[in-house]
Amino acid sequence: MTARLLSAAIGIPMLLLVVWADLPWLFALTVATLAVLGAWEMCRLLARSGLQPQPWIALPWTGALVVSSQFGSDAMLAVMTGGVLASLVLLLVRKAPQSTSARWGGTVAPVLYLGLTLAHAPLLYALAQGREWVLLWLFTTFATDTGAFFVGRLMGRHKMAPSISPGKTWEGAVGGWIAGVAAAVALALVLSLGLLWWKALALGGVAAVAAQVGDLVESLFKRSAQVKEAGSLIPGHGGLLDRLDSVVLTLPVVYYGVVAITGGMR
Repeated sequence: MTARLLSAAIGIPMLLLVVWADLPWLFALTVATLAVLGAWEMCRLLARSGLQPQPWIALPWTGALVVSSQFGSDAMLAVMTGGVLASLVLLLVRKAPQSTSARWGGTVAPVLYLGLTLAHAPLLYALAQGREWVLLWLFTTFATDTGAFFVGRLMGRHKMAPSISPGKTWEGAVGGWIAGVAAAVALALVLSLGLLWWKALALGGVAAVAAQVGDLVESLFKRSAQVKEAGSLIPGHGGLLDRLDSVVLTLPVVYYGVVAITGGMR
C-alpha cells in the first residue's frame, strides 16, 4: 500500500502538469508514450496466451494512431486504415501461412485496445474546456477504481466474476459506481463545466460502469496469460496496463458523451 500511495503521489501531479500546461502536442505525445508502453505489455501478455504479436509493427502503429488524432478524426481513420493495409501486406512478405491468424490478430489487438481508444484523448482535449473535460474523465475513473477497491476490501462479500477476477465483488462495484458518479457531479461543478446536475450524473454513471468493465476485460487478458500483473513498471500497481485498463474504456464514453452534450464545440 505504501508503494501504491507513493506512486500515486508522484504520478498524479505530473499528469496534472501535462494536462494543465495547455500544450496540445505535449499532451498528445504523453498519451502516445503511455499507449506504446501499454501496448508493449499487452504484446507480452498475448504472446504468453499463444498468439504471435509483432511489436515492431504494433508499437509504432499504436503511437502514430494517438498522435494522428491531434489532426482530427479523419487523420486518425487514415492512420488506422493505412496500418491495416500495411500489416496485411507484411503478412504476405513473411510467408508464414500456418501462423497468419495468430500473428495478425496478436498485432492488431494492442492497436485497437490502446491506440484506437486512447486516440480519443487529444480529441477530448481539443474541445472547448478540453483540459477540464480531461480532468473529469481521469478523476471520475480514478474515483471509481478507488471506491471499488476500498469498499470491496471493507464490505465485499459477493463475488462478481470469480472466474475472471476473484477479488472483485458486487459491493465493491456498487461502491465504485457511487464514487464515480459523485466525482463526476462534483468535478462538473468545481470546474465550471456548465452541466445540469442530471447530465453530470448520467455521464458519471455510464463512465463508472465503463471503468469497471475495462478492469474486468484486462483481468481477462491476464487470466488468459496466467499472470497476476501485466508488468512491474509502476511500484505497488504492477504494469502500466494495470492502470490503463479502466481509462481506455471510460475515455470514448466520456468523449462521445461530451460531444452529445455540448455539440462538440471547439
